[in-house]
Amino acid sequence: MSTTSFRCLLIGLSLTNFANVLYTVALITLVYKTTGNVAFSALVPFFVAAAYLVSGASAPLIQTRLSLRNILLVFQAGKSLLLLLLVWFVGTGLTTTTVFVVLAFVFAISVFDGWVNPARNALVPMLVEPAHLVKANSLLSTVDQTVQFIGWASGGLLIIYIGGVPVLWGTLALVVLSTLLVLPIQQPIQTTDPIAEQRSTRDALRIGWLTIWRTPILRTVALMDFFEGIVGAIWIGALTLVYVEQILERGEEWWGFINAAYLIGSVVGGLLVFVLAKIVNRHLGLSMIIGSLSFAVFTLIFGLTSSPLVALLLCVLMGPVYQLRDIAQRTIFQHNVEPTLLAKVLSAQGTLYSTTFLLSVLLMSLIAEAYGIRSVYYVGAACTATSGLLALINKKTFSTSRKIAE
Repeated sequence: MSTTSFRCLLIGLSLTNFANVLYTVALITLVYKTTGNVAFSALVPFFVAAAYLVSGASAPLIQTRLSLRNILLVFQAGKSLLLLLLVWFVGTGLTTTTVFVVLAFVFAISVFDGWVNPARNALVPMLVEPAHLVKANSLLSTVDQTVQFIGWASGGLLIIYIGGVPVLWGTLALVVLSTLLVLPIQQPIQTTDPIAEQRSTRDALRIGWLTIWRTPILRTVALMDFFEGIVGAIWIGALTLVYVEQILERGEEWWGFINAAYLIGSVVGGLLVFVLAKIVNRHLGLSMIIGSLSFAVFTLIFGLTSSPLVALLLCVLMGPVYQLRDIAQRTIFQHNVEPTLLAKVLSAQGTLYSTTFLLSVLLMSLIAEAYGIRSVYYVGAACTATSGLLALINKKTFSTSRKIAE
């Protein structure tokens, strides 16, 4: 895990994620100031999610023809070019009409991100030993959550003091630097498939899905993802803001406290998993069960409580158990999929989650409107508990992953 390639991947990922947070904050702020309409601002994350759906579905076509390293290099460079054009366009001045051009850039940039992300995650098991995967994944996750926390905390202040356009220029610099860090990365296993290039487009797009369906352990995890994707939207800003105002009876600053508490918990959780990596690696299935069921219990209590301090504490506690579940799940995929297929399988998994999440945004909004904001968290707890019970029922299938890790 001390290789130059892994270090470059880790630092590059950190710079990219930090850039993405600043870029999102800057664009949401600029769009809102231009239109004065919250709905327009909400289109920024919506277009990002929609782009991930498109890129996840189409990624196998690219993965067949380009190595994972070259996917990072080509599309990070492409993202840099698009960002340059976007910053120049925004710098000329925005109007309500030209905001739609910005959203088109957001969509295109996010498609590139959606092609890069599974390739980056698929590179990890090639750069570290199987026994060190949990430690590597926990390190990546901890750094990611730390960067997210710093990015969201500093993004607003940077925009206030230097403005949205300068922040976008800084974002561009970070993305260019992360692209340069791809150059030293060495990919030890070939993932392109000359034979697959001669297959039909339909076969290329299906291979990730078929691998998940035909592998019991992956099928179980994908089904868990489905139920957890359903509840993903309960943590979006609009719903948590309603929860803070109606249930906790606090102002918008507490919305920020809730988000910060969860991010802090996630950082702590990533560090705990890193320290306990050997134990987690031996009990990946149990880690998923504990993580999912604990998250369900905390979500239920979160919906029941009216105490701001209890809500903050629950958010801190949710971070570690979610990290435990998420890192174990990622490691299970890495242990049980051939390196040449991993990026395609991760793309299929990402497409499933993105689709479910977009549907969840609509579903949870309707539930909140019809039955009140508390009901959203009750449904979330039930779905997350179902996910944990699925892992419990199928716990024998996880023994395969443990044996491979050992």
